[in-house]
Amino acid sequence: MRIFLLGATGKIGTVFLNMALAKGHPITAYVRSPEKLTIAENLTIIQGNLESIPQMSAAMRDHDVVVSCLGGNDNDQSNVIQKFTEVIVASIKESNVSKIVAFSTAGIHNEFSWVTNFILTLFYKHVINDHRLTTQVIMTSGLDYTLARPLSLTEGGL
Repeated sequence: MRIFLLGATGKIGTVFLNMALAKGHPITAYVRSPEKLTIAENLTIIQGNLESIPQMSAAMRDHDVVVSCLGGNDNDQSNVIQKFTEVIVASIKESNVSKIVAFSTAGIHNEFSWVTNFILTLFYKHVINDHRLTTQVIMTSGLDYTLARPLSLTEGGL
């Protein structure tokens, strides 16, 4: 499966990239900082702009799936992930790729106890909102999608 990967230099993206390469999948990593990646077999690295639909859609043509491991909202009010996801969805539609897998965060649908939801909202209000809006963009896009919303990510094993 030819995978177009966004966020390959982040925590989730690095883990995903290594696992997919270990399974032999050809990966195109579309990144701002290509120097953060190591050249590997089955890995194509493209330095790209997350705000350019023409550039991104040209780079993602001939792929089977787009995987978004984007993060980066430091609890500000910018909705940066949502804005990038709107560009990603438009690029996917322009390039005729029909599938997207995106990593988000647990808690965006108030699925925890009221105490946990209150604490999450208190400390991560803008992050939660950005991820909630991002999933809405994907869910209403008409694309075939999978949304992964891990509860927590750790530096070690299980």
